[in-house]
Amino acid sequence: MLAPPKPRPPPHRSLCLRITFSCCTFVTLAFLGLIAAEAAAGGKPSCEHPMLTFIDAKAQRHLPAPVAPAATASWPRKGFDLNRTSSSPRAAARDLSAPAWSFFVGSVTYATPVIDATGNIFVASTCGAIICISPEGRVLWTYHMGWVYPSSPVLLQGSLFVSDGAGNVYALDAATGHPRWIRQFAGSRGTLDAFSLAGDEGILVATTWSGEPGAPTDGATGGQLRALAPRTGEDLWVHELPSSTYNHMPIITSRAVIYSDTEGALWCLDRSSGARLWSTPPITLPQTGPASLPAQHDGSYHDLADSLGGTSISHGGLIYVTGNADWYTGVARAYQETSLELAWEHTFPELSLVANAAAISTIAGVPTLVLGVGLTPPLGLSYLLHPGAPEDSDGYARFDGTYRGRVVALHATTGAALWTFDTPPYNGWMPAGQRPAWRGLPARINFPDSFASPMVGADGVVYISYANGVLYALNGTDGSLISSFQGESAQAEPAVGPHGELVVMMGTTLQVFKDP
Repeated sequence: MLAPPKPRPPPHRSLCLRITFSCCTFVTLAFLGLIAAEAAAGGKPSCEHPMLTFIDAKAQRHLPAPVAPAATASWPRKGFDLNRTSSSPRAAARDLSAPAWSFFVGSVTYATPVIDATGNIFVASTCGAIICISPEGRVLWTYHMGWVYPSSPVLLQGSLFVSDGAGNVYALDAATGHPRWIRQFAGSRGTLDAFSLAGDEGILVATTWSGEPGAPTDGATGGQLRALAPRTGEDLWVHELPSSTYNHMPIITSRAVIYSDTEGALWCLDRSSGARLWSTPPITLPQTGPASLPAQHDGSYHDLADSLGGTSISHGGLIYVTGNADWYTGVARAYQETSLELAWEHTFPELSLVANAAAISTIAGVPTLVLGVGLTPPLGLSYLLHPGAPEDSDGYARFDGTYRGRVVALHATTGAALWTFDTPPYNGWMPAGQRPAWRGLPARINFPDSFASPMVGADGVVYISYANGVLYALNGTDGSLISSFQGESAQAEPAVGPHGELVVMMGTTLQVFKDP
């Protein structure tokens, strides 16, 4: 049962909040503008690794030949399985005090690495390089796509599939890096941020935006889902997106493709034709935040709040989705897979927006949904009405300049809270890992969500990174801290190799942990 909405704050607060929101928007757009301007000018990305210095687009640099990957990958895609549970069948390293080895990729990378059955790691970096790295940290081959923003890749039966921000989909031989085929969508371009290519042996699903002059780029019009044949790259079907998507990560079943949009609605398409089968309502609640918060064209709160989620998970007869009802309130929902009835809904406290995807696993016999909630730096500036005052007289929680993250575990069947873990307060104005241009070095822009996507090992350990640059290993039964590692803030999901090695892309550096 939802609590009745609180009274609206006095209207004189509107001007103050609009000013702070404008400042936050300016900072955010300035960072994004640097990326966009570089791409528009045909510039080269900020790739600092000497071995990966950018050369001609599509050119390759082949180093010692890798071990041929087996047909079954150890970590084939973000989310691990087609249901996107992010639940590993293997336990991973628990000791995060120091990595066994690290690899400096050369640019901030949001894509989740994939791992083949022998332990070779495939990284899609934001400087347009696909890198195959041996289990010992040696570069085996690289493939350069040009300055394009890559998706999280998919590894299937010896082929590495990846899409990019220019509207291309690539099929590379995982053993050599040679392209098997490249498909470009005329008049389209791919999305940005932490989007994922989806696929199994019979279908690949990529998301694109319209590239026509003057066309909106928010996915509301002109956006598409395209299904392709993995062997040839030929079109299977095209679905026009009726709403915007972000951190796109679809589920693929034997009959359907299911994805969530930025409003927290689920959409189900027929796998064979792309026809719409059903959809669920967007996540909306009675007004829970101040009326002075900036509104969209439809009267709901601003897009930046509801764009952080990307969850669509299928598990145990339920389908899970997360989203943000407004600038203050994060929500998780579970629907019955057959009837589509709402099984449960969990609303998080004020200033607890859902960040990124969730993970689900059975931990000590309890089906458990794990996710991170909090504000993403620097978006907290939009809430900064009175520095130092955590709460105003109208009863609404106010951002006091300190970011506080919380990892939450919910009972996956009932939605009841099981445990929480609070990260230490973080006072950085941006996520950890930023660097201005200095002495000839390019600026390093690292702007992930407050939390990266979590992962759960077979022993119930939860792995998740926060904006303070810390990777946490938590006991999945009670949320207690096992160990942690200070690095750069991350967007990518931790992955597990064939021997239990924990592989995490943190900002510009790939970190690999192994238990003694």
